[in-house]
Amino acid sequence: MWRSSSSQGDLGELTRRLDKLELQVGEIQHDLEGHIPQTQEWQQNVDTQFANINNLTQQQQADLQAYFRFQEFNPYQEP
Repeated sequence: MWRSSSSQGDLGELTRRLDKLELQVGEIQHDLEGHIPQTQEWQQNVDTQFANINNLTQQQQADLQAYFRFQEFNPYQEP
């Protein structure tokens, strides 16, 4: 009989721990559901910024090349 009540106590403790874990998992899932869209939006913003920087860099390089051609600059010509 002692063992039976101990087993019931163990079962009760196990049930309480599982309930606590389920609650924690639910909180984590809720946090992730909010965090994932924010992270995706941030990533899209960063991707857009990098694309803008790359476009600007390419345009500046093209402008410099056009300027040097206009000035008849040859980087391979000895001074």
